Amino acid sequence: MKRLKSAIMSVWMLIIGLQAIGQQSNVFSLSTQKPRQGKQVTFSFTPEDTKQTYKAALYIFHPSGFNADDLDMVGAGPGYSGTFTLPDSATAFLVSITADEGGKKTGYPFQVYESGSPVNGSYAALAQIYNGMGEYFADIERDVVKNEEYLEMEMASYPATKEKYFLTYIGALVANKKVDEAKGLVDERADAVFADLNSKETDLINVANGYARYLGDRETADSLKAIVLQRFPDGSLASSNELEALRAEQDYAKKTALYQTYIGKHSTTGGAANLQPVYSMMAQAALREKDYPKFDVYLAKVTNKSTRASLLNQVAWPLAEAGEKLDVAEAKSKKSLDLLDEIIADPVNSKPATMTASQWKKNAESTYRNNADTYALILYKQGNVGGALEYQRQAVGEYTSAEVNERFVQFLSESGLADEAQSAAEKSIEKGQATEVLKGYLKEIYTVRGSNEEQWVSYLSELEERHVAAVRKKLVSELIDEEAPVFSLVNMDGKTVSSESLKGKVYVVDFWATWCGPCKASFPGMQLAVDKFRDRDDIEFLFVNTWENIPDREEAVKKFIADNQYSFNVLFDTVEGDGNDFDVVGAYKVSGIPTKFIVDKNGRIRFKAVGFSGSAEGEMQKVALMIELAENAPTTAVIE
Repeated sequence: MKRLKSAIMSVWMLIIGLQAIGQQSNVFSLSTQKPRQGKQVTFSFTPEDTKQTYKAALYIFHPSGFNADDLDMVGAGPGYSGTFTLPDSATAFLVSITADEGGKKTGYPFQVYESGSPVNGSYAALAQIYNGMGEYFADIERDVVKNEEYLEMEMASYPATKEKYFLTYIGALVANKKVDEAKGLVDERADAVFADLNSKETDLINVANGYARYLGDRETADSLKAIVLQRFPDGSLASSNELEALRAEQDYAKKTALYQTYIGKHSTTGGAANLQPVYSMMAQAALREKDYPKFDVYLAKVTNKSTRASLLNQVAWPLAEAGEKLDVAEAKSKKSLDLLDEIIADPVNSKPATMTASQWKKNAESTYRNNADTYALILYKQGNVGGALEYQRQAVGEYTSAEVNERFVQFLSESGLADEAQSAAEKSIEKGQATEVLKGYLKEIYTVRGSNEEQWVSYLSELEERHVAAVRKKLVSELIDEEAPVFSLVNMDGKTVSSESLKGKVYVVDFWATWCGPCKASFPGMQLAVDKFRDRDDIEFLFVNTWENIPDREEAVKKFIADNQYSFNVLFDTVEGDGNDFDVVGAYKVSGIPTKFIVDKNGRIRFKAVGFSGSAEGEMQKVALMIELAENAPTTAVIE
């Protein structure tokens, strides 16, 4: 705890006109320098761009977690103002303000005070914010140094919390490459708590997890966990092991037997809420076996409406695709939509504590569109084209899915609505979300009206160029200029690839993992991009496998690449400990995958792209445009 900087850090956090990180001309201020529990707080926000409109969310931290709520703002001069009341349990709070156009977020974290000093848990909440939560909710860049410092300040201010934050602090030290210091603390803690026969199980488990999770010493961790099981044969570790065995079992009959044992043991001690994930797990197991009666039994035990809707769609979609048991599929799919309608109608009373009502409603609306696509396909295969079109209209939304768009154009065409079908097809192409089948529908509509092949090609090219122009304009506004981290990694062929060896080239760094669905969904498009630039020696694609915690990782990754016939240069990110703190993904400050970086020939990051564009062609076009812009970017980009 020698590196405490409490005086400096406290003053920094107490600036009443705290400005958003990365956007210094936005001004956010509170009516008080030291917000208190149970008291009302008034705030004002003056944005840099006063032509924009904004919405706000409030995240209030307390000893057992945090709660999220929408935060009302009213216009006040060139900006906004509002009020809220802090609950008696509040330790800190984060105000996140989002621009309606573009979705850019800014975040403002504050501590809560009592008698002039930050309350117990206040510094720890700030540590949480700077360790990734702030990045997720408010685009506050993750800062592992601040995370460590705030944890130290918490434990210095409230020494009794050292046990509570022990494991979190070990993780913070390892994240800052202080492995020896972390090991010393874990060793010291292990000697103390395992020698004390009155130690709590949680203290023992935390030490064991310190060895396993952060120090990579599974042998020591396993030996300590064996002692924990001896002392607490019916404790939380034993329960966790039973649950993991249930999760891992693939044989349906054996899984069912494990479930019955687990439920018999924990139904009266664990509480109904703790069993909800188990019911969902068993519903999915029953679905894989097509045991629909048993699926219904498990589903009836699931109380969360969103989870139930998702499980119902998992039944309906494969049946819809296969054209089997359409009556069963129709009933399940319609029920999923009814459940989502209930959430959308009353998000406040159905939301989880950690989401705002608007976030919860938005998620439900997105899920509804997805499930409406399922229901529309079922109705279509039942011969009800009119009903299918009604639900496909709801599914298409902002034309963000090529396959959904394809079905929408198909149903319009088959309903004799050629003009609307043409308009929908044009929007799909202009959005970069069109399949070849959809283009075929459009060609048929276009040529049947007397146009020849040459006119068709010109017409399609114009539509596609509109998409390219729109993407290019957006990407130009997203151009950045940051120094790329230095790295040296080994690829699947055992060859070392370093950032030094890539000087003079434009290169793409794509972080991914085999468990990441969006990563895998993006790969057909990335293969198209690799193929497009295959003959360019001055352009490289690097697919960095990271956050991969599986046995025989290299062999599993090689098999995945080979099975899918991808011609990717895959590099293996290195790791501290047993697999939680990977080096290069950490150096690039990635918070979620897939994330791609486009680095120019001078070693400067020009683009950061998170997620998947939705179609293979769209992904390829976006990557190609980023490469083109990176090649021609000025030596020093102007960052506003």
